[in-house]
Amino acid sequence: MLLLLLIIVMTGCSKKDKALIETHLISSEIDKVVVVTSMGNPKYGADSKTIMNSEEIEQFVETFNSAKIGKRVKDADVGVAMPSHYYFYSKGEVISKFTFNGDNSHIIWFNDSYHYVEYDDKVKRPYELYQDSTAQIEVVDEKGNRMKRPID
Repeated sequence: MLLLLLIIVMTGCSKKDKALIETHLISSEIDKVVVVTSMGNPKYGADSKTIMNSEEIEQFVETFNSAKIGKRVKDADVGVAMPSHYYFYSKGEVISKFTFNGDNSHIIWFNDSYHYVEYDDKVKRPYELYQDSTAQIEVVDEKGNRMKRPID
């Protein structure tokens, strides 16, 4: 009886991984992934890439589908940084948006607070995929519109 009670208590208290995405993304349904990196001074915009290569999209989908939400990040542990954004499009519409603390793709804005995020060991992290992408870097403003970076 004591053993049964212990098993019930341990099972009820065990931490279950919570998937970042309730319904997995399907790479064949994604037209493009737009990544807007962390912006410093809005006057200079942010680097951005529009990824349309199907192999690269598949890597992003695999990475985000593997993501699990970890524990909440203490406010003192959140770095002071502008967010970076990852937008997944299907048929011209945003179907998923992810916001990270700066370019660090280990801390994500989820349910009104920052949480650690863990990925499968076999996949690259989102920012690594952004860096490796063959898409051209564009400079965008805070609303995602292309702009020219001023020369000082």
